[in-house]
Amino acid sequence: MRSMLCGLVLAGMLATTALAADGANNGGQGPDGTRVAWTYATGHHILKNLGLTAEQTEKINALFKDKGAAQQAMYKNRPKGQDKEELKKFYAEVQQKARALEEEFNVKVMDLLTADQKAKYQAAEKAQEEYNKAMLEANVKATCDREDALLKIYGDSYKAEADRIKDMIKNGEAGGYRKSSTQ
Repeated sequence: MRSMLCGLVLAGMLATTALAADGANNGGQGPDGTRVAWTYATGHHILKNLGLTAEQTEKINALFKDKGAAQQAMYKNRPKGQDKEELKKFYAEVQQKARALEEEFNVKVMDLLTADQKAKYQAAEKAQEEYNKAMLEANVKATCDREDALLKIYGDSYKAEADRIKDMIKNGEAGGYRKSSTQ
């Protein structure tokens, strides 16, 4: 029961980190060198502070809408079963398609911006990337600290579980955690 509870807590934390670090649509580089996506809200927050014209806003909103529809379409053929390997393969393909979609989206958005707007956008993108990296590192540290604390409480009976979770994080196999050059 305790192991299941710890697993649920970790899953929630990983999901939150995944949204903060990976699930976001900016097209910037993540801590492991992969593309990071920003959420619709984050992207709009940055874009709305660029002084967009009505025409730019309309075109960018249409791009967000088209991208959202394309992202939803990627999940239509999700495997119905619980076969972990099949699901892993499916989500790897979805991630690859999402990165390509994101790249295309970012090129189209940048084509709509003026030189000054591009500079501001890139500066905001960099600040968001640094924030995401700091949050990821803090979450990894907090998870490892929690596992150490649980190990002290439960003793050797929890050692295998604590080691398994730490190894997953260290190897970039746990949810939104990605192996970075700082880990």
